[in-house]
Amino acid sequence: MEAITLAHWSWWDKWKNGAWKKRGDEYEAEKENLSQRILNKVFKHVPKAKDALDYYELSTPLTVKSLANYPLGEMYGINHTPERFKQRWLKPKTEIKGLYITGQDMFTVGVSSALLSGLMTVSSILNKNMFKTL
Repeated sequence: MEAITLAHWSWWDKWKNGAWKKRGDEYEAEKENLSQRILNKVFKHVPKAKDALDYYELSTPLTVKSLANYPLGEMYGINHTPERFKQRWLKPKTEIKGLYITGQDMFTVGVSSALLSGLMTVSSILNKNMFKTL
């Protein structure tokens, strides 16, 4: 299960100069506090998840900046604006023969979007609507 929520960069700003996994106890305590708040919300709506939970991990905007190099720790690539859906290049087939692209930004964001874009790319390669095979 994945739970995603919004977080202001300013909440984590005082640790921005620390290295990944070396931001100190106060930072880890803040992460744990937010983790528990999120988990409590999840368990409120999915009570059985509490007994099924083996592991959890929280990534902050600083984590994302460290690992993906997005300037303010944005979780996903392309900006979430209506303009993103107007991009002519945002499709599986490229102008380079035999080169196809796929990924979560093709549709919207997240794991389900990545899965859908994979189907779309395979459909483009095979010239067959693979969505109908589901």
